[in-house]
Amino acid sequence: MKKLINILIFIIIPFMVLSQTAVEPKPKKMFFGLNLGVNMCKLHSDTIDFNFGYRPYLGINGRYNINEKLSLKSTILYSLKTSASTDPYAKFNTEYIDINFTTQYAFFDDIIFQGGIVYSSFLSSTKHLNENVSLFKVDRESISGYKSEFNLLAGLEIRLYDNITFELNYAIPLKSTNNTNIQLGINILLFNRYNEKHNYDKVKRNESVDQIVKLKESVLLVRLKPYSPKNAPLIKIGGEKKTEKAELNQNEVNKQIVKAFKENFDFCEVRFFYANKSINIYENRLENMFLNDNLKIDKSIIVDADKGFFIAEFDNIKEDTMSYFSHHTYKQNDTNELEVVDNYYSVPSKANYYALKIMDRNFVQLKSPFPYNVKVNKPIVLKSTYNQTITRMNNKLKAYFILK
Repeated sequence: MKKLINILIFIIIPFMVLSQTAVEPKPKKMFFGLNLGVNMCKLHSDTIDFNFGYRPYLGINGRYNINEKLSLKSTILYSLKTSASTDPYAKFNTEYIDINFTTQYAFFDDIIFQGGIVYSSFLSSTKHLNENVSLFKVDRESISGYKSEFNLLAGLEIRLYDNITFELNYAIPLKSTNNTNIQLGINILLFNRYNEKHNYDKVKRNESVDQIVKLKESVLLVRLKPYSPKNAPLIKIGGEKKTEKAELNQNEVNKQIVKAFKENFDFCEVRFFYANKSINIYENRLENMFLNDNLKIDKSIIVDADKGFFIAEFDNIKEDTMSYFSHHTYKQNDTNELEVVDNYYSVPSKANYYALKIMDRNFVQLKSPFPYNVKVNKPIVLKSTYNQTITRMNNKLKAYFILK
């Protein structure tokens, strides 16, 4: 009876903690699921050299997302574990309640690494009395020698579909007398009260992957501010309290940007144009407008609009105020008929800093998880600032393309 009470405590407490967290008015945090799979177990024995045996497990899990990458997970499993040897013949079966507490980190979008502890609460153990047994009649006797145990746990989850993941876990024995166990199975998301966040993240992720592939195969058009006697005074970063004037006119700044891209950026092709030609870009008229290294229009520089292009510039990052479709609801109108209502939600940001940023062909700023901006860290724009910022952008794009 005491053992049963302990098991119930271990089952109830983690879900009480997770449920209390979910009551907070912060959506898109809590997930529950069903676990099923197989234990590959090698039971410990001082006298018998067991082989790995295979028995099923079944249970439930709860996961609390701290942020997009980090989460906490608790799993309760009813686990059957077995091992056998042929010379001499012996086959032992055991029953456990496995309680896993893990921390998960998503290094990649669909691959999650996890580590933690597992408490295996012992229920019973039996021994087969003879080798030749039928499926419906097995002679067994209860045996002693097995007990509850703590082990470390390491594993990973791989997303197969929106609501199904494959899971691999290895229980690392903390004592030489503990069992060795590997679990292979699937997790099925039972329900998700806040599935809009998952759908929104999936849309953003798919969109960003498509964008990075297109950018790699197309061209980046860098927009430069045109030289004018009115803006020849010095260039400085907006929004910084400790700004200093840089003794560079706009023409020299543009030459430094061009040179920095030529020397530090090789993710894709790059072309340069003046901001007063932006309407040409918007209207897809790309003739006689691109600049050479001396900032002169060079008619021989051609961009194929059919290949696609993106736009980059040094400027302040804009707040994301776009709204995204969430779901349909039904509302009764004045004639007592039901009409469909579209529901939208937004994920606003308060970013306001000077950076090298990337936009689509319509001059719309891209958004995360695409690495669309690199903040200019120095309080004054110098030659080294452009080199460092463009190098960082080049490296971020390459890394995201590899890990997409």
